Amino acid sequence: MILENGTYVEDHDHVIMHQAMPLEEVKKVVHWCQERNLAFYLETNSGVYCNDQMIKDGPAVMIKYGQGKGADLSNATEKAKSFIDSFTLIHGDEFYREDVNKIDFIIRDDQDHLDAITAFPHLAHNTWGDKGDLALFSDLGPTGINKKTCH
Repeated sequence: MILENGTYVEDHDHVIMHQAMPLEEVKKVVHWCQERNLAFYLETNSGVYCNDQMIKDGPAVMIKYGQGKGADLSNATEKAKSFIDSFTLIHGDEFYREDVNKIDFIIRDDQDHLDAITAFPHLAHNTWGDKGDLALFSDLGPTGINKKTCH
């Protein structure tokens, strides 16, 4: 099983590799997202942890994502609710975790993603949830690891 863009690899319940983001990097990215009032979440092996802004902004963005994949409004709304319900809402120092595989945030416009690349050039940057050129999310994680090369 390969998870989190390849930062976690397990075979027959045995962890083969886990390269989490360094705690100091997690703190820097969390502060950066908070300063910009971005909706974000942390992907860890123990769960997915989000901020208040994700609870507020996430449903509409996930509905847009679902509809972009061909779902009708009802189905997209149901899947968006399920997605948001899978998160654990945390605050303050709870974001400072040593088991973070990557951090995702909602892109309000292309500049958010470009600013992340400038602020964190040493991290891997991806976008997802797009249809055409309209990415909905950006994610940041360790460099040199991805699902394609981790087999």
